[in-house]
Amino acid sequence: MKPARFRVRFTRAGVWFLALLFGVLFAAVNTGNNLLYLVLSALCGLLVLNNILSEWNLRGLVLGRHLPGQAFAQEPAPGRLVLRNLRRWGRGWSLHMEDCTQDGVVVAHALALEVPSGAAVDLRADWVYPARGRVEGGRLRVWSSHPFGLVRRSRSWPTRGEMLVYPEPTQGTAARAIGPGGASHEDPRRRGPSGEMHGLRPYQPGDPLRAIHWPTSARSGTPMVVERADVGITQVVVAVDSAVGEAWERALS
Repeated sequence: MKPARFRVRFTRAGVWFLALLFGVLFAAVNTGNNLLYLVLSALCGLLVLNNILSEWNLRGLVLGRHLPGQAFAQEPAPGRLVLRNLRRWGRGWSLHMEDCTQDGVVVAHALALEVPSGAAVDLRADWVYPARGRVEGGRLRVWSSHPFGLVRRSRSWPTRGEMLVYPEPTQGTAARAIGPGGASHEDPRRRGPSGEMHGLRPYQPGDPLRAIHWPTSARSGTPMVVERADVGITQVVVAVDSAVGEAWERALS
């Protein structure tokens, strides 16, 4: 999809610069001093040059992302932000990359100090979601205050896809019995100490002595160890105390 138009807002330094410019303008008009008009021309030229260079700095850029495999609320989840410079010439400087939700909340940020022309930078970023739930596509945004820090110019792209954010993990209470509900079975593909006998194999260093099958070991003259099938869990039931609002969120966490 086509990215949105450029958005521009003045930084704090830019506001002070404008105040200085209008102050010189007021003084030049009231005094007619040619030197003040010369200073005013230099300030206006600097503002125009900053506007041209800042827009060029964002031209030809494409921002992408690789979301984390899983994420928990309020916990950093590592992913990747990829910024490509499609211009034939001209590097990109001091470029901030952000992933924002539909509400405008910045959940991931990375800074590329330099992006050569025709190249791409792949940077690690931590996604921090404020709350659990399903997060649908928002916007990817790249912005910079290059070159003079007077304005912050940005450009954004809509994103697709969604991310399922799990509750924030916190310390819970001790586990307690909740009655039947889970299910388990013997899994012959797994090895463990408690299941049915699965077979015999030669003894290896580190095997417990109680696992040795002594009758077979005596007949063969080689220590043999009993292999048993382990118990596999097919269903786990987690009980959460009924609550509403913040108490419900704490119970889930």
